[in-house]
Amino acid sequence: MSGKFKLPVLITIELLLITGLPLLAQAQFRDRQQKPSTTETASTAACETKYDRFKQKTTITSMSRVIYRSSSPREELSLSAGIIKDEEEKNSRVKEVELLFQSVAERWRYHKEADVNFIVDGKRMPAGTAYAMGGIPVMSQVQEKMQLTLPTEKFLQIINGREVEMQMGPTEVTLKSADLEALRGFAKCSGLITE
Repeated sequence: MSGKFKLPVLITIELLLITGLPLLAQAQFRDRQQKPSTTETASTAACETKYDRFKQKTTITSMSRVIYRSSSPREELSLSAGIIKDEEEKNSRVKEVELLFQSVAERWRYHKEADVNFIVDGKRMPAGTAYAMGGIPVMSQVQEKMQLTLPTEKFLQIINGREVEMQMGPTEVTLKSADLEALRGFAKCSGLITE
C-alpha cells in the first residue's frame, strides 16, 4: 500500500469502529427484544444442580426466563430461582428461595435495591427488598443483577397463584402462565413440592 493511501484508510477504519460498535450493540438489544418468549412447561423446566463436597451443600437453580420486555424505556427483565440444601441435615426443609433478576436496559433501573411486591389472585403480598448483586454499564446498555430472598412458604404461595402480578421498583409485570409453570417445575425438581 502506498504512503498516500494509508492515512485515509486508517481514518475510515477508526470511524467504522467508533460508529459501528454502538450500532451493533443496539441491533443485538433490538434482536433480543423481538425474539418470542420461550414457552416451557413444568415437564421441560430444567434445574441445574451443583454439589460442593467441601461445604456439603447442594445448589439447585432454575433456567433463567425473560418475564418482561419494554420498548420505552427499553428493558428486558429475566428471572431465575435457586435454593441451597444442606446435605448434613438430610431431613431438614429448605427455609428460603432466592429469586434472581437480571435486567438489561438503556439506563439504570434499580440501583442498589428495589422493593418487591406481589398481587396473587387479588391479594397483596409484600415480598421484601431485592438487593443489587452487581451492575455493569456496557455501551448503550446497563446490566443489573438483583437478588430477593423469600421464605419457602411465601414462594410456594406465589407460584401456586392463578393470576400473579409483580412490582420491583419501577417495573410492573404480570407473570404469564408459562412463567408460573416453569417456577412450579423448579419447585418440583428441587424437591420443594412433591406430586
